[in-house]
Formats: sequence, structure tokens, C-alpha cells
Amino acid sequence: MLTRVIPSGHGRSLRSRAPHYASRLILLVIVGAAFAPVIRVMYEPLADFGGQLQKAAAIPAIGQTLLNTLMLAAGSVILAMTIGTFFGWAAAQLSPRMAKMASILTTSSLFVPPIAGVIGWIFLFTPRIGYLNVLLRSTPFFGGNSGPVDIRTLTGIVLIDTIYLIPFVFLYVSTALRAVDPALEHAAMVCGSSWIGAQFRIVLRIIRPAIIYGAVIVTLLGLGQFTVPLILGSNHGLNVITTEIFNQMEVRAVPQEATAAFLSLPLVLAGFLLIYLQRRGVGDVRRYGITSKGVSGRRQARNYLLVPIVLYAFIAVVPAVVALFIVALSPFWSATIDVGQFSLRAFQQIWDNPTILRSIVNSVQISIIGVVVGLVGSFVVARYIISPARTRFGTLIDYTINMPMTIPHIVLGLGIFLVFAVGPFRLYGSSWLYVIAYVILYLPHGVRMVQSGLVQMGTTHEAAARVCGAGQFQALRTVLVPMLRRSFASSGLLMFVLMSREFSASALLRTPSNQVMSTRLFDSYNNGTFTDTAAIALVMIGVSFVGVSLITLLGGRAVNDPH
Repeated sequence: MLTRVIPSGHGRSLRSRAPHYASRLILLVIVGAAFAPVIRVMYEPLADFGGQLQKAAAIPAIGQTLLNTLMLAAGSVILAMTIGTFFGWAAAQLSPRMAKMASILTTSSLFVPPIAGVIGWIFLFTPRIGYLNVLLRSTPFFGGNSGPVDIRTLTGIVLIDTIYLIPFVFLYVSTALRAVDPALEHAAMVCGSSWIGAQFRIVLRIIRPAIIYGAVIVTLLGLGQFTVPLILGSNHGLNVITTEIFNQMEVRAVPQEATAAFLSLPLVLAGFLLIYLQRRGVGDVRRYGITSKGVSGRRQARNYLLVPIVLYAFIAVVPAVVALFIVALSPFWSATIDVGQFSLRAFQQIWDNPTILRSIVNSVQISIIGVVVGLVGSFVVARYIISPARTRFGTLIDYTINMPMTIPHIVLGLGIFLVFAVGPFRLYGSSWLYVIAYVILYLPHGVRMVQSGLVQMGTTHEAAARVCGAGQFQALRTVLVPMLRRSFASSGLLMFVLMSREFSASALLRTPSNQVMSTRLFDSYNNGTFTDTAAIALVMIGVSFVGVSLITLLGGRAVNDPH
């Protein structure tokens, strides 16, 4: 009887092919799903450029809309970059404990979803019955029956946008500053420079890439702002490109998909141009890497710099949230606050309202499914990007994954609608449409966090498992995934927070029978049911608070920390 001898390791190579082909299939699906909406959005206007240009030019006050877009972006970028850079620099001058507190306070506005926060500011600064306007008119400095502050202006939109953009600049700048050796500042001062001079001549030049990255991200976010301009400006003649796209899809009697796509073209091109200018402005990042010789220095703690950060955190969070609580507990929104009539009636009403309750459940369920899909995609993409055998396909994937960060979400939402809702997939009205949109929009965040964990962990653990006879799938299940649990937890929670509060793309994907929390909140506000609006907004804030708190607890630990 003849027997066939299989060479050692042959069976293991056969077992490893399935995960390999599965990961390639996942990568192809991700690339296709991310590229298709962008191509579809750009195809619409380019197929009939002249005709769509005439239709866009015929839109009332389109010139003012373009000017408003530029002014909003310019104003929010200047303010956010100035304040965010200062806060990042100030945090670097604090003692370690105060610096950690500064980081939490500066990012505190992330606890409040923008759509909920904006409605809170409306309750405060509506000219006639806004709570703070009423308080201001009670002082000797102001009088009358209206004002003195009207937040529903371009200035108000810029200021509120700035509040929600500052944390992005702070995160870039503060991260870069932590890597700057204080000994370099000391050396400059020994050579005759003042402390302030050392900050400008040494520190700011070293963190130039972080400042450029932050400026590009904030500019992209400023150009693509949708939530704040829609709620504060659209009903008062203050449109920007993103709100006009929404009007073409939702307000017109017949949706004008082609015209909306044409209006989105400048934003798409601006995104690509800004990324190109960012790469040219930074150049070779290695020239910013400076290593000092000798013992690392230590900065003198200047804890008084925490004061403006505390002031910002208070302004960004407390007034709007307090206003939401007052309205939610009151029988109706009025200029008079009667504590004796406070009750939980609004929360009971949204609990008893099947439409509102279904939207809250939808948000949670869709976000959970999106997180599961996003984590699988994040792991596959991150592992391929850092693979030593990375090819041009890997570079394409890297660019594709970051594309949603360069294109406004409402533009991507329009592309997703055209491809997956009314295109060949016919998912209009399905919850899977939200899942696809959320995964495309927020996969970059998951990829970066999982990629960071993989880089920290290295390749030795997986190699040891393979040497001991484990196949690729077994090594993933028993070694890599358990060691990356912190990265997965932080990544999953971050994506859950972002998905559960997403509004820009959801506004174009919703149907009357299938909504999420953010779109139901918007409809409730438009319908004038303000107590329900405030209660839903507080539920959204509660979800974000729990998620961000868990991220804070899990995010700063080492990847291989067993505790």
C-alpha cells in the first residue's frame, strides 16, 4: 500500500489561503464602496457641465451662497487655528496632571453632538425669548423686547462652528508638542533668546507639520459645515453650498440630484487641492525631526495657562446643555423659567412616542452593526497598510480610506444615495443604507487607531505563533485580536459615538418611516415641539457622554497592558 507524504507546513499554507483571499475580498469591497459615491457625484455634473452650470447659475442668490461659504470657512479657520494652537501650546506648559485635565476640557465639546448643541444655543440667544437675551435685557445696559444678541447670523454661525472645530486643532498641536524636547528651548534661552522668542523660533517651527495638518482639516470641515448653517441660517436666508445641496434634494418638489451633484463639485475639488497643498507645504517630514543630545529638559510649569482652557470648556458645554435641560423639564419653551412646573413629562412623551423611540433604537442598532463591520474592515485595512509586502494597491487603499476625511459628509451622503439608494442596489428606506454610509464615513478613524496598535505590538508575537504551528486564522484569533483589545475597544467606541450622532449624510438618506436620532431631532425642531426636541437632544448627549468617557478610560493605555 502506497502512502503520500505531505511536506511539513503544506497543510498550514493551505489553511492560510482562505483568510488571505477573504481579506483581499474585503479590501476590494471597501475600495469599491468608497470610490463609487465620489465617482458618481463627479460624473453627474461632468456629463452635462454646461446645462448644470446654467441651472446652478439660476439658483436664487447663488453668488451670496458661495460668498457665505468662503466667509464661514475663513472665519472659523482663523479663529479655530488661533485658539486651538494656543490651547495646545498652553497644555504643553502645564504640569502633567494639569495637562491631562486641559486635554479633557479642550475636547469636552465632543461630548455634545453639534445638532444638539446648536439647538441649545438657539434656546439661549433667540432674540425675543432666548434665556440669555432675556437676562441681558434685565440689566441696565439693554432694553426693549428683543435682542440684544441674534445668533442666527453669519457671525453667530462662525462662532458656534469655531467651538466645535477647536478640539481638532488642539489634538494635532498638543500631540506634536509632546514630542518636542524642552532642552531645545533651554538651549535657545542660554544663547540669549527670551522664553517667548524660543517659542516662536524653535517650538512653532518644529510643529509646523501639525499646524499645517490642523489647518487643512479645519478648512475642509469649515467648507463642508452643514449642521450649524442649516439650523441657524437656512430659515433666515443664510445659505452655504452644503445647505443648498440639501435644499435641492429635500426642499424642492422634485429632487434635483444632478444640480445637487454639480454644487458639490467645488467642495470635492477643494478637498483634493487642499490635500495636495498640504503635502507640498510639509514636504519631507524627516526634516522636522530633531533629537537633542544629553539629558532631556523639563519645562517650568505655568499652570495659570489652564484658566482660558477652563473658560472655553465652560462656554462650549455648560450654557447649551443647561438650556436644553430647562426646556426639557418645562411644559413649553417661553421666556419665563418656572422651576415649580419642572417635570419629566417630555422624557415620558418621547418614551411613549413610537416614532421617536424607534429612531433612538435605530441609531443604537445601526451604530452597533456599523461598529462591527467597521472593526473588521479597520483590522483588515490596517494590517495590509503596514504589511512589509505592501504594493501600489496598498497605497491606493491608504488614499481611498482617507478620502472621506477630505470630502464633506453631505457630499458623500449624496453619492451614497445615488449609488446605493436609487442605483442598482435599491436600498432606499433600508437601514443597511445607513450602515454603508457610516462605515464609509468613519472607517478612517478605526483604521488609524487599529494601525497604531499594530505598530506598537510589532510582528514577533504573530511570528512566534506561526512557528509553533498555528495557522494564519488561529494566530489572528488567539494572539493578535486579544492583544489589540484596547485598540479595538477605543476604535469601536469612537466609531459608535460618531455614528450615533451623524447627521449630515443621514439627512439625505432618511425616509419618513426610517429615521435615526439626529434626523428625528431635526424634524422635531422644525415642527416646533421644543420640549421633545430638548429631551431627544439630551438623550443624544447622554449616549455621546458615555461613549467618550469610555474612550477616555480605555484610549490612553498601552496596547499590551493586561490590566
